[in-house]
This record gives sequence, structure tokens and C-alpha cells, in this order.
Amino acid sequence: MKKLAILFLFLCCFSCDLFKKNVEFQVDGNAQSVDIICTSANGGILNLSNVAIPWKHSYHDQKDAYYAITVYNNSDYGYIGIAVYCNGEVLDMGNGVGPYCTVFVDGIVQ
Repeated sequence: MKKLAILFLFLCCFSCDLFKKNVEFQVDGNAQSVDIICTSANGGILNLSNVAIPWKHSYHDQKDAYYAITVYNNSDYGYIGIAVYCNGEVLDMGNGVGPYCTVFVDGIVQ
């Protein structure tokens, strides 16, 4: 019984990362530059200006956590594509075409 209690304590205190998911945002396209805002429950807010694409960012978060990414095209032409992955599988995708377009994708980590 004592060994079981110690094992339970170890799992609760030291293995929280075992239950986290790897979330990755990817932005591609042919727009000259973009502004990016990423939001996550665990990763906070990332606000970037005049980013060259392709671009990607990954972080770890819990299942059922909220995520969002907004990408603004800063140029008068171009295509923007967004893909959100969780442990290598596609969670969501979005795209936009045209000058100064905005693409928004949000959801829940599965």
C-alpha cells in the first residue's frame, strides 16, 4: 500500500508533462510580410510584426485548452495559409487571398 501511495504521489507531482500535447502553428503563403497574434491557455500571447513566411511556432498545452491564431497580410497581394497541429495531426486550417486580408483560426486542443 505504501508503494502505491508513493507511485501515485510521483505521478501527480513529477509527470505533469506526460499529459501535455504538442501544439504547432504553421503559416505559409506568398504574402511579402504578415503580422501574427497567437493565443493559448498555457503559452500566453505572442504578438509579432512584419514576419516573413513560412513561419512556425510550437508549445505544449493541456487537452481541452483554447488556442487562437490571427494572421494579417501586410502587403497589397498574396495568399496566406494557416495550419494548426496537435501531436502531428491537423486540428484546423484556414486561408485567405488578397491585399491586406486577415485569417483567423481558433479551437480546442484535442
